[in-house]
Amino acid sequence: MKFYSRDELLPEIVGKDIYEMSPGAVKQAIYRFDKVLKKMGSYRDKRGIPESKKNQYVNLMNGIYFNDKIKKIINKIYAGNKVLEEEHIYLFDFLLEGIEDETERNLYEYHRREFLGKELNEEINSIYMTIIKFSKNNICLPYEIQIELLKDINIEINNYIAKNQYKIDLLKSLPTTEELVYGFAEEMKCKYDEK
Repeated sequence: MKFYSRDELLPEIVGKDIYEMSPGAVKQAIYRFDKVLKKMGSYRDKRGIPESKKNQYVNLMNGIYFNDKIKKIINKIYAGNKVLEEEHIYLFDFLLEGIEDETERNLYEYHRREFLGKELNEEINSIYMTIIKFSKNNICLPYEIQIELLKDINIEINNYIAKNQYKIDLLKSLPTTEELVYGFAEEMKCKYDEK
């Protein structure tokens, strides 16, 4: 099987004219994109990009290079800066559109689900800790006032849940870990059987 280095695909990724105008800048940008995607994905072949994934790689890098919003998000990740939740979701959606390999798509969907789940758990814990602090700090208030204040907090919690229902619906629509593992095992079995 033939392998391509990232550098030899640069003219194909951005176009020969753009590459010839600033090869150093192009090389640096694609290097950053590649490094971030390797951390997020499953592809880590040291020999380069296999011929079977060349078109997917070129199209994905081209899409990133010419999409300012995606480029900005990936550069933030590369620099170790905090990425907003909406940016993560936008990036995952973009990547899922450009990945043809089903195993890799499943991996990105798993990471996406994991990210959203972690964010929700952090928010739930934050709300819980706020209620605990409230209870400890207001123990001296009359019982009726404490109950009224807790009812107000409950209203705010319900508003929060309604505001974030789309995340919950999204999580329900993604495959479970068991489905991902089963799909991966089946694919590996098929590849092994082909040999």
